[in-house]
Amino acid sequence: MASAMTAQLISTPPAEQSVARDSSLPSPMIARLTYIILLIPLIYLAGYKPIGISADLHNYELLYGIAGATDWFTLRNASDPAYYMLSKFVAEWGLSFEQFALIIAAITCAMKIRIAQSLDTNRIVFGALYMSYLFWLHEYTQIRLAIALAFVLWGIYKPSRLMPLFLLVGMLLHSSTAMIVILYLICRFPLYGTISAFAVVVSYFTSPALRQFAESAANKVLIYQDLVNLGQFSEINIFNLLTMTQVATMMIALPFLKGMTKMHLFEVVTSIAGVIMFYVFRDNPVVAFRTNELSIPFFEIFLTRMWSRHPVFKGLAAIYFVIGLRSAFFSASSLIVF
Repeated sequence: MASAMTAQLISTPPAEQSVARDSSLPSPMIARLTYIILLIPLIYLAGYKPIGISADLHNYELLYGIAGATDWFTLRNASDPAYYMLSKFVAEWGLSFEQFALIIAAITCAMKIRIAQSLDTNRIVFGALYMSYLFWLHEYTQIRLAIALAFVLWGIYKPSRLMPLFLLVGMLLHSSTAMIVILYLICRFPLYGTISAFAVVVSYFTSPALRQFAESAANKVLIYQDLVNLGQFSEINIFNLLTMTQVATMMIALPFLKGMTKMHLFEVVTSIAGVIMFYVFRDNPVVAFRTNELSIPFFEIFLTRMWSRHPVFKGLAAIYFVIGLRSAFFSASSLIVF
């Protein structure tokens, strides 16, 4: 059965995952030139952070120092072992946190631009939506989640024989991405995805390593809840404009979902799940925002798929773009501090 599952995972033609690519795609030379033109300034922005200080920058610098001073065995049992072990590896070379951030930026931006170029959507619209908010949230601020999602997105949108490896590395870089991986497997490969989810549950009770990994992730959630109880986080705004726009888009899109592929179904399910998790965990703002933001890349891809279906989606995309910029730079709790 394992071999059959692997064969299905790696042999499914791209045409079943998305619609055929547009014949107006740029030539390989133009695509490579565009890649370089985009890559250099984005690495500079994400790596050097010249516009302002991101809200979580100091926390990531502390984590980098802690990882560098911790032994390998302890890091191996952490909730996000791949990220901490990468941090320690770089720290042992004597590189500063600023240099580490530049390395993360280079890896993340290089992968995500290639992913964006391979999408069968309106890539200009997707790029605008991504740069309005998500770039500043992930690449500029939450660098750990950014690199984890880069690997997960690569495994999903650039399928190959290495797809399982990319998904696994993404989960080891940030355990929260397991939610995306599970949804993808269930939507894309319903039978094998369900079997995989069941196997993970069984393994939790039979594998001490997996149990410790899961408990580390659970402990992190409990720590966030303790901080909420101590008043360290403000109450969540259930009328958050970005989330409300996501809700409105998914409701309006319902009549247009007939005949969608499994990949489109995955993007829809993930977008809806992100909204549901946002409100389910509203009493824990950190978890609510984290589970919702995991869905944002897939929501933005889906929104660009709907761009040409009806003028209302163009209006929703414009609204989302403006609200994203406001949330990143001009709100009371903006991502970037000038």
